[in-house]
Amino acid sequence: MTADVINPYGNTSKGKTLLDLSTVALALNELSRIRKRPDGYSMEVVKAVRAAILNDTEHPLKTCVLNIIKNPDLRKM
Repeated sequence: MTADVINPYGNTSKGKTLLDLSTVALALNELSRIRKRPDGYSMEVVKAVRAAILNDTEHPLKTCVLNIIKNPDLRKM
């Protein structure tokens, strides 16, 4: 499922969203704003969420980040 939505190489026919660390960091920044967490998330969390998305494994914040990336209305970049 994840590979169809977000492809790190941007060559899928269903979408051309690049998933780099800055994309995940921006999504986690928005999530920290929504959750009213002023300190944000560390780089380790950003890397762990990105790895969970790319490897299709479980992470507590994976679904939230995917929803923010897929839905431009949830992003305030």
